[in-house]
Amino acid sequence: MVSCLCSLSVPDVSSSATNRIIVAKDRASVQINFAAVDEDGVYTGAYSTYVLSGYVRQKGESDGWLTMLAARDGISKPVFNNDFQH
Repeated sequence: MVSCLCSLSVPDVSSSATNRIIVAKDRASVQINFAAVDEDGVYTGAYSTYVLSGYVRQKGESDGWLTMLAARDGISKPVFNNDFQH
């Protein structure tokens, strides 16, 4: 008989905007996946994931953070004049 000592760990999820760990009871947090497409608009199978906490969403800053994070990662063009400050 083969025995195995295995450990299960659940990775912590942190907010892409604030870098704070999102607790299990944060029911307002969301995960958004941006699909990568080629020049013809066809999905390539890759995507970028962003997680926003309920705190950011409650303050009404989620759209601004998504815009800045996508611009930082080269997914979209920068909309704001100021540089991304993290």
